[in-house]
Amino acid sequence: MNTQIICFALAGTLAACAPTTDPEAETDSVTSAITELTIDSSALTTIPTGTIPANRLTLAAFDDTAVASKLIETPEPFARIEAVSTRRFLDSTSWSLETDPRRGSVLVMRKTKGGVAAALDPVVLQREALARLSSWGLLSTEVGTVLERKTMAHDEDRLVGALPRVLSHKTFVFRQVLGVPVEEHRAVVTHALDGSFQRARVKWPALAASGHLLHTRLGRAEIEARAAAALGREGITSGAIALRWRYVASPASVAGEVVLKLVVAARVPSVDGVEVDEEARDLDVDVSAVP
Repeated sequence: MNTQIICFALAGTLAACAPTTDPEAETDSVTSAITELTIDSSALTTIPTGTIPANRLTLAAFDDTAVASKLIETPEPFARIEAVSTRRFLDSTSWSLETDPRRGSVLVMRKTKGGVAAALDPVVLQREALARLSSWGLLSTEVGTVLERKTMAHDEDRLVGALPRVLSHKTFVFRQVLGVPVEEHRAVVTHALDGSFQRARVKWPALAASGHLLHTRLGRAEIEARAAAALGREGITSGAIALRWRYVASPASVAGEVVLKLVVAARVPSVDGVEVDEEARDLDVDVSAVP
């Protein structure tokens, strides 16, 4: 029976090795196996500091009247047509609206399509989308990455080499607190080809005033070691892994406020093979977050 040493090499700074036995190996040969796990923790150089923004989206923003007047910016009266648990469905002459304060979600849809397509400046569209969200209460103190994109499609009977058609313009706004992305919180504002506001889908729960775990006392080497252990438990023993900060949210009250907890996301790259085919994914690593 031979003893093999399996080592996990972490960002060139440490290696964790453990002996294993292989009952199937021939007794007259000695072998060793090294599986390399490279961890890049350069994105963790700056540890988050500070407190929850004093100016932030509140539960009041999810009031039906506030959504109509400040997010949609319409004077049309809305009538509630249905309610399922905390979800409310409303209708006006030109708009459909769904709100859920407990989930921190809003869906706004215009009933009519936009007019004739016009030449639009993506910078202007993005600025208008952010101004609309700010008027509603989603302030710059919680805004991180912002992306401006076009939705496009090909006709089924398109000619060879024909370019796709532009369907709409979308502004993606991702939530960020203290420079750290908040998992799954975003707003998407859609403009028609004529530049008119058509749709907004928002997942942005109100933050509680207290109870957040925003920081960590761990150093990079300790976090690397925890990441290696977490990856090992998932059976991930090789590959280039990148670490980054992120906040995960959990309910703070039945009303809909949430609290944030700091974790490290370990990015596991995609695997393409004959027997294994997996998409890239993030694995959360506990960093003993503190207030």
